[in-house]
Amino acid sequence: MNNKKSVIALLLIAIIGIVGLTIAYFANSTDVENTFTTKEYGTTYTESFVSPENWLPK
Repeated sequence: MNNKKSVIALLLIAIIGIVGLTIAYFANSTDVENTFTTKEYGTTYTESFVSPENWLPK
């Protein structure tokens, strides 16, 4: 009988702990401002094309 009460008490403590941790997990929230910035960059593209003298379509 005493062993049965111990198992039931341990099960109740485990259930209360699991429920409490679940509520704490879903209730926890944090607002964080993003302070990470990147430097602007630019690219240039220069093309030099020399037209061939025998320019014919194939």
